[in-house]
Amino acid sequence: MNVRTILFPIDFSSVASNALDFAAQVARQLGANLLLLHANNQPYSAPARSSDNIPIESVNNTLINEKLNSVLGDVQLRYGISCHTHIEEGRPEQIIPEVAEKSQVDLIIMGTQGFVENEKLPTDSLTTRVMEKTNLPLLVIPQDARYDSLSHWLYAFENLDKEKIVMEKVFRLAASLKARVELLHVKTNRQDGDEGNLALSKINGQLPDVSAGYKVISGDNVLEGLSHYIDESQPDLLVMSRHDRSFVDRVFKRDIVKTAANQINFPLLVLHG
Repeated sequence: MNVRTILFPIDFSSVASNALDFAAQVARQLGANLLLLHANNQPYSAPARSSDNIPIESVNNTLINEKLNSVLGDVQLRYGISCHTHIEEGRPEQIIPEVAEKSQVDLIIMGTQGFVENEKLPTDSLTTRVMEKTNLPLLVIPQDARYDSLSHWLYAFENLDKEKIVMEKVFRLAASLKARVELLHVKTNRQDGDEGNLALSKINGQLPDVSAGYKVISGDNVLEGLSHYIDESQPDLLVMSRHDRSFVDRVFKRDIVKTAANQINFPLLVLHG
């Protein structure tokens, strides 16, 4: 998985500000270009400051440009990376996938408020709406996450045959970031537990620089077991494939997993098979 351009939607909130540190750090490690995108959903609303005889939309775009250029200068100074800005008018859930496709983006990184206990479902968030509209890899950063290092990845998979292409992408990206990947085989019956070992042997043969491990979760309640294992192992990053959307959807519809994710505050990388 070769990442040359990273798209980062920015709305100047504290959530986006926190996630920007992750985006810039990852871009620096990968030598990638960072594209800061602001989706202006209210181009004709009242301007932030008055200006006589100047159209409202012109004032708003000028102010947004000023903010973007300020962020751009700070990112370039602090991280020394290639960084550009872009403004597009429209709904963020539509603009983000469209700009990502037009700009030939390889990875989208987004900040999110995270999973709040007792909320109905996280499916109403901007992040999950974008996830439904793009097949690009999406790295989600909860607002309370703090960048230290993304050195321990946990990749939970169900079926090696369906996910082997995604798995290879994960390991290649992890190698670029010098991260260790732990495979977590999720099963609900007494099936053979050698699938993960087989995956490791194949991957180690193809990618000798990869550092990896393998665990099995057994039991009737896989989702609860996954939540407990995440809480126990404290990964820096959870990786999941959306080859089977029902699997991801089932995970995020469980309060116990939402609660665990909220408490651990770890980033999530979603890839499409």
